[in-house]
Amino acid sequence: MILWIQALILSFSAGPALANRVIESRVTVVRDVDAIVVASTPVRLNGDRTYDWWVGICFLDGQDIAAIAVASGHALDCRRYSGGRYRDLETPAGRSRIRRAGYC
Repeated sequence: MILWIQALILSFSAGPALANRVIESRVTVVRDVDAIVVASTPVRLNGDRTYDWWVGICFLDGQDIAAIAVASGHALDCRRYSGGRYRDLETPAGRSRIRRAGYC
């Protein structure tokens, strides 16, 4: 199944010319719960460590994919990078199963 998403890129490492760029295309690769490839561009979902990836708030049918992952218990909020955007969506099951990364 190929997903069609819209990614609002909030890029810090790619420079100001690419910041707030919108990519609307198919997801060609899902690397893990917080990393996808859209239009040949690797995107890390907002709230996660960036390395050299673009960071974006990605939407599927108008829903924030990172919010879905956190609310489903598959991820935790990383306040250092999200500003606490997803903290209220964390589930008790997610908190008990997932170890929060030290950099968060």
